[in-house]
Amino acid sequence: KTPRDEVTEVDLRVAMETIKRRFIVGLLDHMEESIHRFNIVLGIDGSKEENKQCMNQFFGEGVDKENSNTHRKVERGSPGWR
Repeated sequence: KTPRDEVTEVDLRVAMETIKRRFIVGLLDHMEESIHRFNIVLGIDGSKEENKQCMNQFFGEGVDKENSNTHRKVERGSPGWR
C-alpha cells in the first residue's frame, strides 16, 4: 500500500496484531515491574545469578531504580510540551 491508499478494517487488524506481537511497553515509574515484563517476553530467567548480577550492574542493588538520564522539566503549554 502507498500512503494515499485507503485504509481498511483488514489493515487495522494487521496493525493491531503487529503491535501485539512486536511491542513491549514499560514505564519508568514502574521500572522493576517493566524490566520483569521484558524478561518474561524475552525469555530471560531473572532468578539466575548471572542475570541478577547484570541487573545489579545497570540498576544497582538496594537502591531505587530510575532513569539515569537527566531531563529538563517541561512546562505545560511550552514548545517542548507539544
